[in-house]
Formats: sequence, C-alpha cells, structure tokens
Amino acid sequence: MYEPARLPGNSIPLASSISQQRSNDIDPFALWQSFVGTLSRRRNLFAYIVLGVIGAVFIVTILTPKKYTTDVKMIAGNPGSAPQQAQTGLPVLNALMMANAAQSAETYAELISETPVVQHVIDDLGLKTSVPTLQAAVRVKPVTNTNIISLQVTWSDPDTSAKIANDFATVFVARESQLVSGQATGALDFLAKQIPQAQHNLQQAEAAVGTYETAHKIADLPTETTMVVTSASNIDAKINSTQLEKEQADASVGSLSTQLAGMKSTTGGGSSVAQNPVLLQLNTQLAQLQGQLSTAQAQYTDSHPMVIGLKQQLAEVKRQIAATPPTIIATTSTIANPVYQTLSQQLAAARALSASDAAQLTVLARQRSDINPQLAKLPAQTARLAELKRTAKLDEDVYNALQQKYNDATVSRATGISDVTVTAPASSALAIKTPHLLVNLLVAALVGLLLALGIVFLIEWFDGRIRDERDVENDLQLPVLASVPMLPSGDGAAAIPVNVRNAALESYFQLVLAMRYSTDRPLRTVTITSPLKGDGKSTVAMNVAGAFGEIAVSSIEREARVLVIDADMRRPSLHRKFEVPNEIGLSDILVGRASFAQAVQRTDRPGVDVLTSGTHSPNPIKLLQSNRFDALLREARERYVTVIVDAPALVPVFDAAIVAAKTDGTVLIVSAGQTDMRSTRKAIARLEAVGVHDLIGTVVNRSTTKVDDYSDYFASGIPALKELPNTA
Repeated sequence: MYEPARLPGNSIPLASSISQQRSNDIDPFALWQSFVGTLSRRRNLFAYIVLGVIGAVFIVTILTPKKYTTDVKMIAGNPGSAPQQAQTGLPVLNALMMANAAQSAETYAELISETPVVQHVIDDLGLKTSVPTLQAAVRVKPVTNTNIISLQVTWSDPDTSAKIANDFATVFVARESQLVSGQATGALDFLAKQIPQAQHNLQQAEAAVGTYETAHKIADLPTETTMVVTSASNIDAKINSTQLEKEQADASVGSLSTQLAGMKSTTGGGSSVAQNPVLLQLNTQLAQLQGQLSTAQAQYTDSHPMVIGLKQQLAEVKRQIAATPPTIIATTSTIANPVYQTLSQQLAAARALSASDAAQLTVLARQRSDINPQLAKLPAQTARLAELKRTAKLDEDVYNALQQKYNDATVSRATGISDVTVTAPASSALAIKTPHLLVNLLVAALVGLLLALGIVFLIEWFDGRIRDERDVENDLQLPVLASVPMLPSGDGAAAIPVNVRNAALESYFQLVLAMRYSTDRPLRTVTITSPLKGDGKSTVAMNVAGAFGEIAVSSIEREARVLVIDADMRRPSLHRKFEVPNEIGLSDILVGRASFAQAVQRTDRPGVDVLTSGTHSPNPIKLLQSNRFDALLREARERYVTVIVDAPALVPVFDAAIVAAKTDGTVLIVSAGQTDMRSTRKAIARLEAVGVHDLIGTVVNRSTTKVDDYSDYFASGIPALKELPNTA
C-alpha cells in the first residue's frame, strides 16, 4: 500500500480551535481590505441608496417653489458716540439722541417690523398679502458690533423681493423721521388754529381803546390808576399764559399717550454668571477633610477605621466637586425700552405741568378777585379806559406768544431729520435663490454617501453569513484549508477561462496537500460535510477525490486508488456527477443485498472509484450506525489509500455526525455568501455532541478571491479535473 509522506504535526482539536485567542494587533491593510470588500459585496445597495437620496433631493428641489432673498442695509445712529443730554423738547428725538449704539440698533430693528411699517409697504406696492405673512418673509437683524441693520426679504420673484426690501427701508426712514417730528407737527396744528383768533382779538381791543379815547378826549392816566391797572393786567396776563400753557400740556399728554400705546415698554436684556456657592462649600469641606486625614495618618495606620472613613469622605467630596458646575446663572434682566421710558417721563412731566397750571390758575383767579375792588374805586372813565388798554395788552401778549411758539415749532420740525440712512439698496440681480439645485445635489451626494456607508455597514454588522476566509478564522477560530473560487454552473461551465479553471485546480490541490499534512497520524478516511444543503460539499468531495487520484496515479505506486462514498442517502448526487448508475450502492451493502466488490464502480477520473448511495432507504441513520458500516469502512481502508465520504448536511439531519465519528477526520465545507455563522456553530456543536473533537479544517466554497491570488505554476503541470463547477 502507498502511504504518503507526512510532516510531523497535530490536528487542531475542535473545542480548542473555537476558543483559541488570536492576536489583538490590528492590521491597517486588513482593515482596508475588509472595508473595500464590504463595499464591493454591497455595491448595488450602496449605489441604490446614494442615487436614491440624490434623486429624491433633485425631485424635491425641482418641485419646490423658488424663493429669492434680497438684502438692504441701513446705518442708524452713531456707534462711537456716548449718550448725550437731550437738547430739544421732543421726547422721541431726545430718546434717540440719548440711546447708545447697541440699544439704538436693536431698537430700530424692533421698530422696523412693527405693523404700521408693514402695512404701509403693503399699501405702497399693492401686495395681495397679510401683515403676518409679510412679517414672516422679512428678517431684520443688527450686524454684530456695528450700527448697521440688515433687512432681508424672501419672495417668489427677485424683482418683487428687491422692491419690498427697498420700500421697507424708505418707509422706515420716513416713519423714524415722523416719530422725531411728530410732536412739533402737533404743536404747529394747534398754534395754526389759535393765531388767527388771537390776531382778531388784538385788532378789536386796539380799536376799542382808540374809539374810547377819542370819544372822551382822554390823553393820560394818573400814576395810581396806571399801577392798579398794570397789576391787574399782569395778573390777567399770567392767567392767560398759564391757561395757554395748560392747554399745550394737555395736548402733549394726548399726543404722548397715543405714541406710548403703540410701543413696547421693555426689551430683552442679558444674564449674569456667578461662582457656584456650593462649590465653595465643597472646597472648604475638602480642605478640612484633607487636614483631618493628614492628622489621622500621622497617628494611625491606613487600615484604621478612622483613616478609611476619612478617605471615603474625601473621595465623596471630590466626586461632588467634579459633578458641581463652577458657575451658575445669577440673574437675568429685562432692559427698558429707551424710547418708551423717555416718552413715559415726558408724559409724566406734561401731566405734572398741567396739574401745576391748574393750581396756579386758582391762585391767580383769587388774586384777580382781590384787585377788582381797587379798580372799582377809580373814576368810571379811567376804569373803562384802563380796562380797554388792559384787554388790548393782553391780546397783544397772547398773539406774540403764539407767534413765537409757532416759529419754534417750525424750526423743531425742520430739524427733526431721520438719523437712519440706506447704505446698500437691495438689487434683484444680487438675489439669492433657494433652493439651489447644485448646492442641494452636493449636499445630497454627501448625505447619500454617509447614509449608504452607514446602512451598508449596519447590514454587514447584522448579516451573519460567512463572506471569506477572514470570517472563518476570526469569528469561528477555525483553520481554512483552502478557498475554492466561484465558478459558473450549468451551460456556462464549458466557457470557463483557462486562468479561472487553473485557479480552481490549484485550490483543490492546495486542499489535498493541506489535508495530508494537517495531522501526524494516517488520514485514511475523511468525512466531507457542510452545515446546510446547497453549500457544494458533494462537488468538493468529487473534486478532492479526483485530486487525490491524480496524485496517486502520478506517484510510484500506480495501483493505489481513491474511493469516494456517497453517504448522503437522503439526497444523493454523486452518481449524477460521475455519470454512473445507482442501482446498487451503499444502502444495498448495509442491508446485505450486495457485496463491497459488487457495489463499487470505476469512474472516468484517474485513480478514483465511487460507491453510490444505492437503493433508497427509509431510515438512513440506522444503517450508518450499524456494524456493517464500520466493516465497510475497514474494508475500504484495506483496499484504498484514501476514502472520501460525502456525508449529508449537519444541521438538517444527524447522519453526518454519525459518519464523522467513524472516520479519521472531518472537513467542513462553508459557502461564501450563503452559509451563516449560526448554522455553522450549530453544525460544530452537533459534531461535538457525538464525540468528534478533531476537525481537519474548513473549505470556503464559492469564494470571491481574485484569480490572480493563485499561482499557475502548480496547476500547469497537472491534468485538469473533469468537472469544476460549484454545483451542490
């Protein structure tokens, strides 16, 4: 008998191979290969996700109505100026002059989005929209650390967007000017009504004096009469002046109340941060505990209860310090609206002035009543003349006062110029269009890539199928004897390229050599099985037998032969692969209907005989457990150098475990991309259950390994096997 030479070595025990610890070193190249391999396997899913995200974003972008945003910039106030004392009698102008830079920009940003401004813009441009809708399309914000206000308008077309933005700026500049000069305008309206009447009264009084003096031929008045009349005139003048001042104060109260009704009293302020007092207490407690621990350690050992307790307290305090924030929010504030505050002060002053004038009028009326008896003592003519002159003097003073106040109000209104200036008008040519197709597609491509990577690797993480040799070696901790590349089956098998066929040949010869040198004891009988049906175990068994036969007939002992037994009596296939009849086979020998010599058949493979499954048996496992199967294996060992047993899949039935327990070694076939880890572990557990602890190794069938990874030196000198396709 031919006994192949064997290298000294030990087969890998099954239990130890599963629990064997591998190196923790990470190979960057292996990680890169794994990354590329994962993308290559899931390339269709990866492409579908990326293209799907890009396509969805493209459709949404195309269907989404386009919006155009234009921007107009305005500068308000003087950011470098300090608050100034008000120099005018107009509350709004005084408030704007006294506001600092940051407050000014924020105040204007609030005022520009108020309802009167928005409604004015709608009326100017004839927009068919509501105030809330237009307010939602406008965004106003002060530019940080400047006194510039940016107003952005988003609309369905660029021209209208630019018109709205520019009209907002125009309307706001005009409104701000109106707020400044509003009080002066009110005073002018009031004075314009009073001056003509005062002028008419003055003319009538002067005419009455002239007529009376002419009629009575009066040239002068005594000094006493003059003093009395003068005193009465002064009182009357004060009464009229006070009355006029009170009417103006009442008018100011009404005007200020109207302005205050449309303004907010406060605006947002800020918050202050203070040191956390709890942290201070914890640090104090930490210092005390450290001092106590130092004292205790000086007196006791580290195992003393007091030292241990102090250390525990110290650790707890440190933990609390680490968990305590260093600062807390102390206060939050709300800043009063400077315009509202100033107007409120002006309103209070006007009300106080009105009340003061009312009290003064009461006093003057009493004084006037006291002087009337003195006037009654004067001669009737003198009294009458004095009365006429007093009336004329009073009317003149009233007229002059009204004229002076009218001139002052005119100057105040003329100087009430808006301090808001448009620096950069909005332009439709510079409108920003949203959504932007190119930007959205770039973002979609990036998001699609990230999403595709995440989904691909998530699926890869939960996918329990074996993909390549690394999965078997890393996850199952089993040796890989060989990897058989993926080959076409059926009609395409005849068109397999030469280099691909040579790669498959080399993988089988590599498997044969690995099996021969995997153990230091003779490996005469080998069980070839797989976790699941369809993993290609029968094809591997047939081709491994052919490889053994090629080596046997090429050696010195040309009579040595290889026997392959089809022990899969439930789903036999070797008789079809070898193209031999299956009338007599393994089952017939085990039930005593035929002898070993009668059942064994020659094949067209050099050095290979086959024992087919034979007549169908209703209980194959009983036959495989019988002593006749043991005797058959002994007879096969005596007649053949190597016996290859094609056993059923391990997970569906228990037959393969029975066969594996009776042979010298077992080879487990797993199919890349089909066999899952759970089934493989279950198959290994089934082998252990019957006492099979020596597993020669595994074969990764239908591997996606590149053909270039195999050398063609070995296969070129060996005759080609007849059948290579990876059919089950």
